[in-house]
Amino acid sequence: YAALAQTINEMRLLGWGMVLWAAGCALTGLSNGFPMMVVARLLGGCGGAVVMTLTFPFIDDAAPAKSKTLWFGVLGLCQPVGIALGY
Repeated sequence: YAALAQTINEMRLLGWGMVLWAAGCALTGLSNGFPMMVVARLLGGCGGAVVMTLTFPFIDDAAPAKSKTLWFGVLGLCQPVGIALGY
């Protein structure tokens, strides 16, 4: 996805990643069998990969220099905290 971001607007690519992730989540909930659930989870994973790949460079560009490490730390904690809360 980083290579795609060189040719496509990063924010547009990030938006499409969120759409893919949301579609994958919705289709996972609507799945009526294991094969459909696997395809839906793959779709959601592809969307999530876009978001996680492009968010770090975005923070690097947008965050103030003094608080970049805090922003990176909060972003890095989002996934494990979400998993822990959902478990």
